[in-house]
Amino acid sequence: MSSIPSVFSQKVQKAAREIEPSLQRANGEAIGTIPDAEAYIWARLTTLGIYQDEGSYDILMSSDCSEGDARRVFCENGEPNLPVARFKRMWSILKGEARQEAETLGVGEALDKALKANRPIGQWTDEDLLKAYSPDCNPEVIENLDKRAKERSFIVFSNEEAHEVDSAATVDLLRMIRRGKPTPVHYPVNGTLRKLYRAGDFPNSTMLECPLHPGTLLVNGYCDQCGQTWDVSDYERLQLARIIRDRDEGPETPAAIKEFIAAMTKGDLAKIGETYPKAMVEYNERKTEEDLPRLKVRQAARGVSDPMNPSLHRRF
Repeated sequence: MSSIPSVFSQKVQKAAREIEPSLQRANGEAIGTIPDAEAYIWARLTTLGIYQDEGSYDILMSSDCSEGDARRVFCENGEPNLPVARFKRMWSILKGEARQEAETLGVGEALDKALKANRPIGQWTDEDLLKAYSPDCNPEVIENLDKRAKERSFIVFSNEEAHEVDSAATVDLLRMIRRGKPTPVHYPVNGTLRKLYRAGDFPNSTMLECPLHPGTLLVNGYCDQCGQTWDVSDYERLQLARIIRDRDEGPETPAAIKEFIAAMTKGDLAKIGETYPKAMVEYNERKTEEDLPRLKVRQAARGVSDPMNPSLHRRF
């Protein structure tokens, strides 16, 4: 875990001095000294997922950490609760919104901002990652967004053709994921339903791997190695075909491949389960765990347009 930024410690110390009188009066019992008030703040911040490290400070300062969420933790989470006025004063200090706080921190805050400018991508705020997000962005941007979203779809595009992200809606969805809430397939934005995309999945810019030949992309459904065309309208059937292949139960001859593709894309799933019972069990288990094979790929190299080169592909 990275060390706590000095500016974070200064804010907590100052906030503790502001709330200490209120804590002494809670339930008519004295909490004690300023250090006790600091411990109280850290404990309640931990409830919000804010710890004593640089990454947590970035989250605290981002829009992901709202006053409403904090108010429930500090004012409604069981004794000792803070009076609303004291909470608001403490929160303005922690968020750095008060002019007096900025003047107090002075050079320390400026230094902290300078350090942030050179921090690793993994320590960027959600907003910073979304600003940098594009089909040609650093792969670490996509990897960090995908990790924070727990590999779920959450990105909303305000303009799908231009790949312009609706940052406000996307951050709201990311906040829902952090709270353990389910996310929809589509999300309403200004009265219009928008499709959600997983990090790395851009509108009209993804391709699929052949289920039987990893690294070989389907071009309009056609696989050059199979010599056949897949029906790509049902992605989960393609994932099942990959599981069958990975279990060494897939077809080998051209005739068998043709028959297999027809059965997998148009056949009855119950009959497929009878033919490949172990693969079907694995498919159902992995589907429950949201761990099905990834067949979607995108170009990973800027300025390269060869879709058949496996070294340039990235699964997601």
